[in-house]
Amino acid sequence: MSRLTELEEQTAIGLLARLRAQQAEMKFTPQLTSVKSGVQTYQVPEDNLWDEFDFVQVVNGVEQVTRTRAAELPGTGSLHLPKILEVTTIYTPKYQDSPVVYPYLVLSLGGQDWQPRYSPSFGLGFGVPNDGSSNSIYSAQYLLDQTDYAAKKIILTYLTNAHYATISSDDVKLRIRFRLRSTDRGKTSVRVRLYG
Repeated sequence: MSRLTELEEQTAIGLLARLRAQQAEMKFTPQLTSVKSGVQTYQVPEDNLWDEFDFVQVVNGVEQVTRTRAAELPGTGSLHLPKILEVTTIYTPKYQDSPVVYPYLVLSLGGQDWQPRYSPSFGLGFGVPNDGSSNSIYSAQYLLDQTDYAAKKIILTYLTNAHYATISSDDVKLRIRFRLRSTDRGKTSVRVRLYG
């Protein structure tokens, strides 16, 4: 009889430990996206801060990489002399080999965030509103999927090409926020290359 009680006690202790672990996990788990589907998604990363990213530019023929949250872009001096930004965004899942993801990207130039815009000639793009601002940024190639789906563990890679221009020759700050809704947690990284 004593052996049976000991076994029941070990089972109860194990069950209690599992419940505590589940409760701790639930504190960090967002609500279900759908009561019917029961699929859990996460925002990756969970904060809404501007991202720290690698800013790459060529100075005197030498490639320089700077890690920053706000890159100083050189002013172009005219809205008709744009420079090109190549933004590479990467998401590395933590547990799943091929999670379902919904990425989005926000670029801010001189304190103005870009927004979706539609043009009959270019289609859907993203840019700073045309409200007489002295800065312009526009992208018609937004989060183009560059992922190697043949790999065993998928690392999701997206490419966004944008061009920017400023009326002034003064530097202007670029900030970036790359987020995903994903069925898995993980890490993101951003790399911005300046051309022109």
